[in-house]
Amino acid sequence: MNKVGVIYYRIKLNDIDKKYSYSNTISARQSNLSNETVTIYPSPFTSQINIDYVALQATDINIELTDASGRVIVQKMVSLEEGSNTIHLDQLNALSTRSY
Repeated sequence: MNKVGVIYYRIKLNDIDKKYSYSNTISARQSNLSNETVTIYPSPFTSQINIDYVALQATDINIELTDASGRVIVQKMVSLEEGSNTIHLDQLNALSTRSY
């Protein structure tokens, strides 16, 4: 049985004067995972997303971070090894709240 899910994230922007605001919510979609395990953290994120992925076999995957309208914001091709893998999407603090 295939697992399909959407995970939602938003960015908390901290200003130097101790004020903060939140971006609009964005989503990450999981699809066709069969018995593979995926954990994405932290939630919400500020500058980096970590993805722990337990793959049943070595394969290449395409990771896409999309906004609420489905527009691709970040895209990364990753080669996975069989077993446990950790993927880092970083420099996300550059995302503008006006992008979503």
